[in-house]
Amino acid sequence: MLYRDMLGGALGVLGLPVPPAQKFSQRPYCTDWYDTSKSQELLQFQRKTYAEFCEDLSREFSRRYSPLFVPLMRWVVGPLFGRVIVRLF
Repeated sequence: MLYRDMLGGALGVLGLPVPPAQKFSQRPYCTDWYDTSKSQELLQFQRKTYAEFCEDLSREFSRRYSPLFVPLMRWVVGPLFGRVIVRLF
């Protein structure tokens, strides 16, 4: 999994856009690539996929903050601050 993909899942839960590819470094970096296959084979610690984690996160936001919070956040934060965040990073 690439960092951009992981970030996209987390931002997607909040309805925020993923920064364009050119905003990510082309040089190798410690958080650019995630491969947990060897550690998973040895430790058996992963119980869910990343997609399932994002679904759980979305449900938790909805449960904790009311059913209207996440849609409202997607409607307000996404358009207003999403573009600014993308430009800054």
